[in-house]
Amino acid sequence: MGDLYKEFTYSELNDLAFSLFEKERFAEAIEIYNIIIGQGGEKELTSIIALKAVCLYKLNNFEAALNLSKKALIGGEKTMINSLWIMARCLYKLGRYLDAIPISYFILESNYITYFSTFQKVLGLCHYELGNYEESLFYLKESIPTNKEKNNYYTYFDIAQAYDKLEMPNDAIEYYEMAEKNAPEENIS
Repeated sequence: MGDLYKEFTYSELNDLAFSLFEKERFAEAIEIYNIIIGQGGEKELTSIIALKAVCLYKLNNFEAALNLSKKALIGGEKTMINSLWIMARCLYKLGRYLDAIPISYFILESNYITYFSTFQKVLGLCHYELGNYEESLFYLKESIPTNKEKNNYYTYFDIAQAYDKLEMPNDAIEYYEMAEKNAPEENIS
């Protein structure tokens, strides 16, 4: 594939990879990112590595995404935050909840407003998996007002499950009903 793009400039390759990324054609974007990384020497290389890590995450290759995101931590502030975001999400997906929690706390304490709902949700899910249901409820509920997604179906469902674990059926039912009202069409039974 590299020969096909040998005449492309760094900027053209970067634009192509990002276009593929935006179209959620992650495997193809990774191929282009590999060419860019292979060329090396560019000041934006850490951001390219971070974007490749996101592609790997989206393809459910969590271990590779985690390892690659660690390499991108030395980039600028935005690249570092994106790398930490991927690291926390990968650690959660890999069941390494105790490792994901401090990264999420760091981001929340650093006041990166854009990432609040994401990291609150990761904290809530990690605490749920560790059996800390009250802590889970706190962070899951906190993620709702700052969540920019229109649909909080999954968050409501996660809250309902935490209430179930705490044997609080009335609260669980309330959140199951909220989840049902917000269910994406493919989840409606």
